[in-house]
Amino acid sequence: MITRMKFAAARLLMKAAGLSFAPQWMRAAWSDIGFRSLVKNGYKASAAMWACVRVWATTFPEPEMHVRRRTDTGHEWVRDHPVRTLIARPNEFMGEDEFWSTVITWMSIGGNCYVWKERSHARIPIALWPFHDGQMEPVPDPDGFLSHYLYDPGDGKKQPVPREDVIQLKWAPDPDQPTRGLAPAVA
Repeated sequence: MITRMKFAAARLLMKAAGLSFAPQWMRAAWSDIGFRSLVKNGYKASAAMWACVRVWATTFPEPEMHVRRRTDTGHEWVRDHPVRTLIARPNEFMGEDEFWSTVITWMSIGGNCYVWKERSHARIPIALWPFHDGQMEPVPDPDGFLSHYLYDPGDGKKQPVPREDVIQLKWAPDPDQPTRGLAPAVA
């Protein structure tokens, strides 16, 4: 009985003093583990999470991507391939390193990065635009796996995007939602 009273008094004193061995972000109960909540309460509130994401985002783009073609004797590098040219300058605002850094950052926070393929009138991809989980979502097909995507420009009016115009990159598969990825930030 006395031991329980000592522990209760110690807990009250620690609460009164505002002391804790766990940072505030670890003690917070997240009822919403959506992308914006993970950014606010994890990425922007935790130096450890921020550091991990930044290491992944800065090291992933280091090796340059190349296109190879299979031959009878193995593989050969393909110089000046259109995909390589597109990745080198994915859109008018990003270079290759910033593009991959953005992709990895959004995948590690939300579990997914959705790359929209901007196409020419001839339907040839001319730009790649990354979107995060707060901007794009997959829509499951009741008869198959994936019907299409919904893009949210922020005004509440979601716009359908054909699945062939999006490359969905997942950090890890989510067993509860096969059309979505699962981020390490959720853990």
